[in-house]
Amino acid sequence: MNQNFVLSHWDADGLISYIIFIKSTNLKPKVYFIPVGALTKSLCFLLNNSDKANLYIFDISASQKAIKVSSAFEKVLWIDHHVSEKIDQIPSNVEFVLDEEAPSAAQVVAKYFNFNDEYLVNLANEIDTNNIKSEEGFFLRDLTNALKWKYAGILLSNKFRSLAKQIISKGVDSLQTNESLVSLVNEYRKRNENLKEEIRKKIEVFELEGRKIAIIETTFNYPMHLILEVLEENYNEKFDVVASLNHKLANKKIITRMELRTQTDKPVIEIALQFNGGGHKKACGATLDRFISSKDFLEILKPFIEKGII
Repeated sequence: MNQNFVLSHWDADGLISYIIFIKSTNLKPKVYFIPVGALTKSLCFLLNNSDKANLYIFDISASQKAIKVSSAFEKVLWIDHHVSEKIDQIPSNVEFVLDEEAPSAAQVVAKYFNFNDEYLVNLANEIDTNNIKSEEGFFLRDLTNALKWKYAGILLSNKFRSLAKQIISKGVDSLQTNESLVSLVNEYRKRNENLKEEIRKKIEVFELEGRKIAIIETTFNYPMHLILEVLEENYNEKFDVVASLNHKLANKKIITRMELRTQTDKPVIEIALQFNGGGHKKACGATLDRFISSKDFLEILKPFIEKGII
């Protein structure tokens, strides 16, 4: 009998996608929760540690290279909702299910497996579109972010695995009765209030050809939802483009991780795709192998505005 592995994104959507998969099948796979950037490394690790295996991938952007590597498994089911590079060739043993219009990967997974629990799907939709309406949604979002704040690597994957087991056996509501999880979330939220004060001081607001632009340059990776909260709390206007330019040192040079959002439904994904990034139409990112300042970013925006894209 073949082994079954799952690679799922380590965020709330990836977590719920995996939970829906488990609830919809009788399988007991080995699951690894990973960041998008660790996909190829994770695929190679699994291939080196198994003879025959089926693979399930949820909420992780595909590339032609990754699709080809994954085809080394016996059978692959890949379900996603991100906008990414065009996949021209899909091997016969790889089933690639992509719905770029879906608000969450969990919704696509639920549709594929005919899963009818709207509560879990709606929870994933709320969190992944940053349109949270429930206390459970806020808690789960902050809990998954708090885990990523406290842990890394395989330990973080194990924490997500334990979280999934608890939700499957006891439900989402049980999370808020777990004293250690509540304590972690409270610690994370207290830390966020301090971060929001830093964001207020650093964020810059511009107007470019009638477009409202908000940019923050930083060497610290501020959660994008905090940046959006600061804008909503301090400005009586919506921003066409919100950009976080996170500068880091890598291989003795400064690179910039660019995170993009919009509050006016602009297709900011077009900017990310120009730099081989990906994500969603209104929430995306890319890594540039050079330093990009606020001034540089405004220059990058000009052609998109001139063409009416932004």
